Amino acid sequence: RFFCCATRRNTTMVVVRRALRSGGTRLGGVPWGRPQSTQRRLSSPAAAAFSQSGPSAPGDGRDHRPTTATGPSGRPTGAPYPTIESTRRMQRELYEFSNEALALAARSADAHDVHQERLIREIMATDDVEYKDACDRMREMFDFNMQRSRLLLLPLHTGLVLAAVAAVGCVPLVFDHELAIAFAEIVGAEQQGVLAPDASIATVGEFTWPWMEPILGTASFSILCLQLLRGAMVNLAYQPYIDFVHSKRANDLADAYPQYTRSIVKDFGRSQPFRGDKFNPLKRRW
Repeated sequence: RFFCCATRRNTTMVVVRRALRSGGTRLGGVPWGRPQSTQRRLSSPAAAAFSQSGPSAPGDGRDHRPTTATGPSGRPTGAPYPTIESTRRMQRELYEFSNEALALAARSADAHDVHQERLIREIMATDDVEYKDACDRMREMFDFNMQRSRLLLLPLHTGLVLAAVAAVGCVPLVFDHELAIAFAEIVGAEQQGVLAPDASIATVGEFTWPWMEPILGTASFSILCLQLLRGAMVNLAYQPYIDFVHSKRANDLADAYPQYTRSIVKDFGRSQPFRGDKFNPLKRRW
C-alpha cells in the first residue's frame, strides 16, 4: 500500500512539473493556472473581444470607469452603477411615488409625510377633486386634529410645568436663607436653633435639611416608582397615557370624517406631530 501511494505521488509530481515547464500546457482540457469558471467567463463574446484587443490604456479615448460596483474588498459585486438617465428619472417628491410604493412606506407608523400623501390621494378618489383641493381638505383635517388634541395634552403640559418648577425651586428652598425660613413657617417645620443672617450656603443647607430631606426623598422615590411602573406597562403591552392620546386623537379624527377609509385617516391622525415646523402643512407656529 505504501509503494502504491508513493508511485501515485511521484506520477502526479511529474505531470505538474511538465505543466509548469510548458507554461500554457492544457491539463485536463483547461489551461494551467486558470480556473474553469474563468474559462467559462472568457468564452463570452464580450470577454473574447476584450482578450483580443487587450486592456485599454489612458489616453486612448475609451471609458475607463468601472461598469459595476465594487465591495469593500475591491471585488465587483455585480450590481451596475446608476446612469445619468436613470438618475434623471428618480422620484424626488412624495407625489411622484406610485400607490404601491406609498403603501409599503406606510408600514412605518411615524412616517407622517407618507400618511399625509396617502390621505391626499384618498380624498381625491373619494371626493373626485384635484390634488390642490385635496390638500386643502387635508389641512382642514390637520387643524381639526390639532384643536382636539389640546385638551388631551393638558396633563402633559401640567406635568412639564410642575417638573420645571420643582427642578429650579428646590435649590433656593434648601440653600437660600430667607426663602428657607419662609418655607419652614409655611409647612410648620420645627427649626433647630437660630440661623445667622450672614450664614454660608453650606450652613443654610445643613439648617434646612431636617425638613427638606423627607420632602425631596419622598418625591425622588415616587418618581423612581413611576418610571418603573411605566416600564412594566410597556413590557406588558399596557397603554401609557401618551399612547392613549395618539389612539384617542386618531379615532376622533376618523369619526369626524367617516367618508374616507378609516385606516388611512387613523394613520394620519396618529402620526401627526404635536409641535414643530416639520410636516406642518398649515405653515404657522403652533
